Amino acid sequence: NSSKMIHSYSDSLITVAKELPVNYYIRALQSKATAFYFEKDYINSLSYELKILNEIDKKQDAYSYYKSMYNIGLVYFHIQEYNKAYSHFKEARTYFESETSYNHIQGYFNSLYREAFTLYYLKRNEESTALINVGLSKMNLLKEEDLQFKTPYFNYVLGLNLFQKKQFQESINLLKTNVGTIAVNDDFANEATIYYYLGLNYWHLNDKEQAIVFYKKIDTIFKNHNYSNPEIKDAYTYLINYFKEQGNVKEELHYTNQLLEVMK
Repeated sequence: NSSKMIHSYSDSLITVAKELPVNYYIRALQSKATAFYFEKDYINSLSYELKILNEIDKKQDAYSYYKSMYNIGLVYFHIQEYNKAYSHFKEARTYFESETSYNHIQGYFNSLYREAFTLYYLKRNEESTALINVGLSKMNLLKEEDLQFKTPYFNYVLGLNLFQKKQFQESINLLKTNVGTIAVNDDFANEATIYYYLGLNYWHLNDKEQAIVFYKKIDTIFKNHNYSNPEIKDAYTYLINYFKEQGNVKEELHYTNQLLEVMK
């Protein structure tokens, strides 16, 4: 298991690095924070990221400092502390915007995407859309391979904002066009969220059969990856109610049991 390996390497690094210049110690802490993050152990990841922030000299190594700000934003985003996430992403984006080297440009686009995504959850949809459009207008700064990867994520956030504006068909078109690239990237968390919103869009258009197709895909992701989150778990409520209406007790029971598994 790769995260176990990362943990054991970073523990050794932390021990050794205490005798070395501080940037080695910071890197060791970063690998530890990353290992926890990939395990979705956000609280431990956050405690290491905060240690990192304390160790970095902001003037000497601004890039590392704001990269850490971005990482802290990510953890807050995952634990749904959206106000805290937003302030960290915004601060990171403002810094990365001020420099022109390519790793700063990448930091800028990552921070901007997350800032816009967070604004979506803060129900500040106009600001979210405006920020995404600024990002899309600067895409020429990216290399071709990064462009292909970043654009679908920007369109994904636009698709969520369209849903909130009740532009259901436009939201469907945008999400369907971009889900493939996100799925190929093995990003099952965002893939599941897209299925959730495709389901919601169809449900609002009163096409419940089509909505159910996408809600079932969320259950497949849960079975394959053991992944769910507080937002997309609501797909099970739709599934249970749908099969209840259909008088299909077997399916109703099946999805009730699945919801109990998810809640665990």
